[in-house]
Amino acid sequence: MPGVGPKPRGADLVATALADAGVRKVFALSGNHVMALFDALFGSRIEIVHVRHEAAAVHMAALGALYTALAADSPLVLLSGHAALAQLGRGAFQEMAQVDVARPLTKASWHATSAQSLGREITRALSIATAGRPGPVHLSLPV
Repeated sequence: MPGVGPKPRGADLVATALADAGVRKVFALSGNHVMALFDALFGSRIEIVHVRHEAAAVHMAALGALYTALAADSPLVLLSGHAALAQLGRGAFQEMAQVDVARPLTKASWHATSAQSLGREITRALSIATAGRPGPVHLSLPV
């Protein structure tokens, strides 16, 4: 019956969009900002490749990897976690301008603006990464 049952979390929409797009692996370092996504991915077809050190995560999925993917025309989607939208600009935990930092190394870089849009945002990021000349895309997800 439509409308019955719990409303899906933004993390559930992200996990569903990734699975629907055929994503098989997510490289991650656990932290408060991405724990809901970990929960949503458990039990899915997507393998979580968990690293134990931030340096390993940076090597696999951040600035160096973005530059390499851009130079090699490799589609890659970097999902980063950040503070809640209402906390941005107020010194939130580990707040930094992730979108601005990633922009020169990607085809597109932006932050999601609502939980309801996350499925569409993931689909958009995957589409941009694979369209035309393939390359990296960054999407920052608010907690």
